[in-house]
Order: sequence, then structure tokens, then C-alpha cells
Amino acid sequence: MRDASTVICLWLTLVSALPAQGEVVHQEINGLRVSASLVLAEEAAPQGPVFLILHGTWAHAGMEIIEGLQTGLAERGFSSLAPTLSLGESDRSGFRDCAPPFHMRHEDAVEELGVWVQYLKGRGYGELVLVGHSRGAAQVALFQSLQPDSVSATQADDEIGNVVRRLVLIGPMVHKPQQDRILKGQLLRCSDVIAPAEVVSSYHGVSPEKHTPTLLKSVTIPALVLLGSDDAIARWSDADRAAVAQSDVHQVVEIDGADHFFRDLYLDDVLDLMVE
Repeated sequence: MRDASTVICLWLTLVSALPAQGEVVHQEINGLRVSASLVLAEEAAPQGPVFLILHGTWAHAGMEIIEGLQTGLAERGFSSLAPTLSLGESDRSGFRDCAPPFHMRHEDAVEELGVWVQYLKGRGYGELVLVGHSRGAAQVALFQSLQPDSVSATQADDEIGNVVRRLVLIGPMVHKPQQDRILKGQLLRCSDVIAPAEVVSSYHGVSPEKHTPTLLKSVTIPALVLLGSDDAIARWSDADRAAVAQSDVHQVVEIDGADHFFRDLYLDDVLDLMVE
């Protein structure tokens, strides 16, 4: 049987090996209280870079891939912030269900991302990497496509775009009009719902705002696109890949064997590519 001092030493060793603990921070957007998970790495420099990570369709900051990214980044010495989009609700947590009312739109993420970018700027971070998964990746690309060109780190002003240095798009959404045929009473995975026309159109309508390769044509900072070879959700065609490959600043990398959620060792591959 181990003596008390041995047990204490083992416990301290385990505690020191744990990643930095996160805290929940809040902001108010259009009268709604929204939250984000802030994980500060112990060895990270206060001026950055910091990663701002957005979840996928109607998901949240506590889902497996987002928590895994924050933990892995902290282990590698990088701080991160992962917001949960409001989707029309205050203090939303967990996956958004199919209960009305439906006041959310795909493009609403742009405003909320802007609030969190400003929040990080207010904490003194001058260099941000925007990360998105699935729909969140398309929303990150949409956000950046609407921002001014980035400038060098030696220049400073109040433009949001000037603190965002890079994008990492993980299994990003591509828009296939034939997949968005609207059935009566359907909104994404929800059936027999009554939703405003603008909400239905936002998620199902034909729009380049949901097509990541098109959005990246307007993004001048480097974007790393990470695809899983076994991804059955974000299916990039050869034309989609070629459209991004034409850029001098963007890069597409396929991780062999990974599905849409990059579980287990595939997430380590994602993290290694991100921090490179």
C-alpha cells in the first residue's frame, strides 16, 4: 500500500498534467445573454495569438470536437474562446431543439462573432485565429469575407479585420442547391414546424453565403481548410477544391480516414496542423 506522501505526489503530478481550466464568460447581444468557454493556457503570451472557435449547426461550445480543440490547444500553449451562438435564445446551452420560436438565421453568426472578436480585443489580444467546424466554418468564412483587408502586426487601428490573422476551417460546409430542396414544414432536421420565411430561406435558400469555396475568394488572409476523407456531411467536389487551390494564400489538406467530427487521433492531426 502506498504511503500518504506517495499518494500526494501522484495526485500533484496528475493535476499538473491537466490542461488549463476554462471559465464561462458572457456578453449581451440584441438583448440576449450569450456565453463562451474561455480557456487560458498557462504558458500563453497575453498578447496572443488566441483561437476563436465556432461550433456547427445548432450545436454548442460543449460538444466533443470543440472541447477537444480547446483542451488540445491549451496543452500546446495556446488560449482559446469558444462561444455558443444564441440562435434566438438567452443562456442557450446544449443542442438547439426543434421547439419554437424560430428567430435564428445562418448569417446572424456574423454579428455574434464580431462581438466576441471585440471582447478578445478588449482583453488585449492583438492576434486572432478564427476557427470553425462544419456550418461554423462557413460562418467564419462569411464573417471574414465581410471584413476589411488585414494589415501587418506593426499597424494598429480599430478595424475587426486587422486583428484576425488566419482562418482554420474544419470540415467546412459547401452549398449544394439540390440538397436544399424545401419540404413543407421542414427546417433543417426539424419536421412539421412553422417558421418565418426568412428563417427557412436563410438555411435552405440558394445563396453563396453558405458555400465556403465562394466565400474564400473574398478572404485575403490565409485560410487552412481541413477535410476528412470519410466525411459524409461536408462533401467537397473536385471543383470546390480547385477553386480554393487557385488562391496564393489558402490551403486545402485532407486527413485520411477522418470523418466529419475528426475524433480521437484525427483531432490530434487537426491540432498539429492548426498550430504549425
